[in-house]
Amino acid sequence: MGAIYVQKDGQQYGPLTRDELQPYLDAGVLSVEDWAVEEGGAEWVPLGNLLRATVPAEDVAVIPEAFREQTEIKVDLETAAEPAPMADVSSGRKKIAVAVIVLGMMGGGAALGFYFTQDTHPESPPPPSKPSSLADLLKTTVGDSSPRSEELPPLELPATHPVPLPLPVNAGGDFQKAAEAAKAGHPVGAFHLAVRLHEGWGGAPHASQAVTNAELSEANNNGPAAAKIFLGFLYMNSRTPPAKLANVPKLFTEKIEKAAKAEAARPDPYAHYVLGLRELPTRGYRGDLPRALHHFAAAGRAGFPPALYQLGQLHLRGMGVPRNLRKATEYFAAAGQAGHTEALRLLGLMYLRGDGLVPNPAESV
Repeated sequence: MGAIYVQKDGQQYGPLTRDELQPYLDAGVLSVEDWAVEEGGAEWVPLGNLLRATVPAEDVAVIPEAFREQTEIKVDLETAAEPAPMADVSSGRKKIAVAVIVLGMMGGGAALGFYFTQDTHPESPPPPSKPSSLADLLKTTVGDSSPRSEELPPLELPATHPVPLPLPVNAGGDFQKAAEAAKAGHPVGAFHLAVRLHEGWGGAPHASQAVTNAELSEANNNGPAAAKIFLGFLYMNSRTPPAKLANVPKLFTEKIEKAAKAEAARPDPYAHYVLGLRELPTRGYRGDLPRALHHFAAAGRAGFPPALYQLGQLHLRGMGVPRNLRKATEYFAAAGQAGHTEALRLLGLMYLRGDGLVPNPAESV
């Protein structure tokens, strides 16, 4: 399958492989509705049409066994809001889309857009004004993502221990303390609550409330510099209005980064964690993975659950470190014992599949 060229706002980008396109779709830099053409092709079509036609078999959502005998999945829509009118989409594709949504978006969030992409093609897009690069497009939003030149000390990862069975979980009362401090207008409390709400540490994840509290902290002149970087990270990784997204470069300035590094040197695990997030090479940003690892490791050595969770993710994916499912489960377990809900969720899935652990459905539940 050939590479793809994409048109957006009169600019042409490419050639790009499908794997190279995915981070830009995840970041919202590109959309399944943008025009695209396969290398050697003559017809410009919505990008979602090209990607939908080449989804690997292993990425297709599988209907769980409990549902396979049903001829139709029933969904009660009587109390749901009236959906916006859709273009001419076949009834079969509508049923597939509903099934995918009901089964928890098992094929991935970006894939949902492909089910609703129109098959009919309006007029072809106008010729691009000039060739460009996605790197230039990203720099206008997040700045230059070149790796830093300064040397790093040898990586010192936090020690891990075998996963206890059963796993004791103690969320503690720190979540409530952070919530009360944020409600009282304390910028540090609002920042800490935003971090806890982002992944669900001591309570359920809540993306919009994480953004709200990060904004409250950032707006206070006495707030931590790390809160500004964290807000920029949230803006880049959520459905952010363009007016707010335009403020991201102001949150990633050299002055703010220097101040956040000073906070991390105190040491402050929250600042280390945020600086690690800032350098993660995800969602259209190349970042600096070795530096992200060092910041997560520094926070993890202090027992900071979100950093331990991120270290588990990196070991699970083999990013910056060799892929090691056992290590991933140990980091997830360390974070989960402190009430980190995303770590608990992934640990449950790994128990269910037997990834790095002896399969144990009861402990998975």
